[in-house]
Amino acid sequence: MERITQRDNNGFPHLGFSPDTPQAVINHMANEAIALLAAYEDTGLTPKEVMSLTVNAEWIGDNFDAHCSQCGNSAIDGCLPGKVGNYMVMSKFCPSCGAKMRNGKSLSD
Repeated sequence: MERITQRDNNGFPHLGFSPDTPQAVINHMANEAIALLAAYEDTGLTPKEVMSLTVNAEWIGDNFDAHCSQCGNSAIDGCLPGKVGNYMVMSKFCPSCGAKMRNGKSLSD
């Protein structure tokens, strides 16, 4: 995600324009910030819930015997991961507990 805000030395957020920025640019930046805030609010998630979507687990084990570090379910039994060449690709999320995996991959990776 590309930030549209900056923080000053006191940690206060602002849109990061200079005093000589044209009003049309300021208006555009403000509208973009409002649109992003609205999209975030539309998710219905709190900041804490959003942070819980960050990486919080990993697949432990080798390509054919990996388990979720959060719930312990097998990647092969619980995930039915895709096969690429001679190894399995564990998904980015555990389908059993929903944990985002630090070492997960999609078939397109």
